[in-house]
Amino acid sequence: MTASTRNRTTDPAAKAGKNGKVASLRARHTKIQELVQASGFVTIDYLAREFDVTPQTIRRDINTMSKRGIINRYHGGAGIGSS
Repeated sequence: MTASTRNRTTDPAAKAGKNGKVASLRARHTKIQELVQASGFVTIDYLAREFDVTPQTIRRDINTMSKRGIINRYHGGAGIGSS
């Protein structure tokens, strides 16, 4: 077993950090989706304050979710589509 293999498999801090970030991203996306569905439209500024992240982070989230068809991206925020 190499040192790098040993560190990857036995270092719980390395795993927790990476998994925690993915989990928080998924949780944020889920909550964004719930907020959009509940109100019809939410602003980037509101979401940034709500999640204590930068507006750029929220824009990336909205872009990703829009590409996946989860929500619609609009100028200044996100909303549900008119289907």
